[in-house]
Formats: sequence, structure tokens, C-alpha cells
Amino acid sequence: MNDWQHLAVDIGIVLLLTLGIWQFRTRQAARRGNLTGALALAAAIGVALWRDPVQAVALVAAVVVVGGLVGWAIALRVDMVQIPAMGAFQHGCGGVAAALVSYVELARGPGALPVVGLASGLLGLLIGAATFSASMIAAGKLSGRLKGTPLVLRHHNAVLGGLAALALAAAGVVAAATALPVHAFLIVLAVLAVAVGVVFAMRIGGADMPVLISFLNATA
Repeated sequence: MNDWQHLAVDIGIVLLLTLGIWQFRTRQAARRGNLTGALALAAAIGVALWRDPVQAVALVAAVVVVGGLVGWAIALRVDMVQIPAMGAFQHGCGGVAAALVSYVELARGPGALPVVGLASGLLGLLIGAATFSASMIAAGKLSGRLKGTPLVLRHHNAVLGGLAALALAAAGVVAAATALPVHAFLIVLAVLAVAVGVVFAMRIGGADMPVLISFLNATA
């Protein structure tokens, strides 16, 4: 397949996913929308594996089966009241996945990646780690395991801005690293991003957590 055919397939998958989301407008069509979205994501996974085949097929298949069974078991035990908390938790797991993939790619060294790949990796690690911690705070508040009242630190905005600045500085060091210990700075970057997510989410009340999840979903 040429580049235009690849692009056409990608656009088709995106349109299919959009169709699934569009069906969430009504309660009657929401179930069909869920299935349509699942089909689009399955197609995306299949296309990705077809274009870049993996060698450890058995290992990947085993992980998919185990993960699917765990997700199925958890979903069966969750009632409708707990759905928002479960959604927040799953969203945090997606943030972890993005952060881990970015970490593996960045650990190869900045010189091994093109500029676009380096920038994408740094953003993926930053946003993924922050999304994870913020989503865990949201899940805790929505499930009642954490107090739903906002927790505001003294000079909260300054603390948040300082952590974000430190995280960006660490990202700059990783981008410019040559002989520096890249792994150490990547870990520092991830820890700072996690702290940013916690400080960002802790001052949001439980009733506003769905708004936070929507915001994090847009960034991730």
C-alpha cells in the first residue's frame, strides 16, 4: 500500500470512531456506539500490528487475553453508580501506558530519535504521567475513598507553576542530553509530572471530577 492508501485507511478508522462517539447522543444508541467505537479501536490495533509486526506474538496474545479477562471481571462487579470512578481509573491506566511507551522510546537516547519523535516522547511522558496521577485522584474522590472537598495548598498556583517549570526544565535536559544519564532524568521528569497531576487535581471538588476527566481525556 502506498502512503495515500495508508492515509485513507487511517481516516476511515477515525471516522468510524467518530461515528461511535456520535451515537452517544441518545441513550438508545449508546450501546451501538460503544460497539462501533470498540470496532474502530480493534481495527486500529490490527492495522498497527499489520504495518509493524511484533516478534513475540504469543506474549502479546497472552497479555491481551489476561488484560481482557481482568477488565471483564472488574466490569461485572461495578454497578452504574461506580461507573464514573471506574472510567477515571481506566483513564489513568491509559496515561500510564502512554508514559511507559514514551519512556522506552526516550531511553534509547535523544540522538536515536528524530525531532518529531523526541518531542512526541517528551510530551507523552509528561502528559501521560500527569494524567495518571490526576485520574487516580479523580477516581478516589468519585469512589468516596478520598474526601470530595477541594484541598488547596498555600500558594497553590505558585507550587503548581513551579512543579510544571521544573518538569519542563527536566524535559529540556533530556532533549539536550548527550553523555548525561538519560534514565535518571527521565525518572525525575516522570516524578515531577506525577506531582503536577496530583497538585492540579487535588483542589477540584468531587462534583467537578467529570469535568476534570473530560479535560484530561482531551490532553491525552
